[in-house]
Amino acid sequence: MGTRVSLANIDQIDDRYGESGLQHLHAIMDGECELLTNLQPLGIKLVDVQPGQVSLTCTPDESMSCAHDFRSLDIVSTLLDTATSAALLTVLPQGKSLRWMDSKVSHAKPDAHDKRLFSVTGTLVECRPTFGIANATVMTDFGAVVATARSTLRISDAPGVSETSGSP
Repeated sequence: MGTRVSLANIDQIDDRYGESGLQHLHAIMDGECELLTNLQPLGIKLVDVQPGQVSLTCTPDESMSCAHDFRSLDIVSTLLDTATSAALLTVLPQGKSLRWMDSKVSHAKPDAHDKRLFSVTGTLVECRPTFGIANATVMTDFGAVVATARSTLRISDAPGVSETSGSP
């Protein structure tokens, strides 16, 4: 049940990038490690990483639009999912994995078709040994809220990691 987080999985962290999700996200931001291949064409950039909080940007293009020249909700949902999972990832040690459990999304308004920059902030709300909750907000560069989300993610040992190794 559920899918793996979209930005980075703890079980994919190379030892040279450190021992935690925070260090791995810093490596992505610093260009030492790449985003997952499926996110690269979307132009998503990780611009700030702190324990419990991440900031991303994305400049939508025509391929991210749907009928009536409004921004596709798929890109907005991808940004929200990426920000919430990355916010939780910042506090996890190496050897942990995340799976989506639940997400509540509110779209404030459809975004008119333009090339404005989206900024996205993901913030950790709660982290327990087996789950975490994070919020995310997508905004335009002039401050209009496009959508918000509150997601619950299950924390477990990454495949091949014993249950006694590192806990959040």
